[in-house]
Amino acid sequence: MLGIFSNLLDDAEVGAIGSSIFEHEMPSSIERGVLIRATKDGIVVDPEIPDYYDFNLEVIVRAMTLEDGEGLLSTVQSTLTSDKEKIVSTSSDRQPIAKLNFMKPRKFPIVSSRPEGAGYEWNFGIHVNLVTIKTV
Repeated sequence: MLGIFSNLLDDAEVGAIGSSIFEHEMPSSIERGVLIRATKDGIVVDPEIPDYYDFNLEVIVRAMTLEDGEGLLSTVQSTLTSDKEKIVSTSSDRQPIAKLNFMKPRKFPIVSSRPEGAGYEWNFGIHVNLVTIKTV
């Protein structure tokens, strides 16, 4: 499911999946990139409403300078914010995979220096509501 959001960032040319856009974890060697992962409480599944999900994502933006990071953060936030319904397709074959009802930031980003050394990371949450689309 995280691929939906990686594809949105890739389509917006924020970066490239696997080299500057990551799901679940981002290698410490990456100096500039975006990590998307589920929050620690996970994604709740409701058996009464199949294929419907309302959950939070954690997004981490990493950059070597505050200026570069603020710019990347702004681009990521605008790409991952929408209050309009949107059909999302896969990057490779353009098959519809989800209908996004909305994506909204939960809190202002928290910036901190990287524990591994130089650079900074911005951490923020996004509230997501979507329905997955089954292809036949």
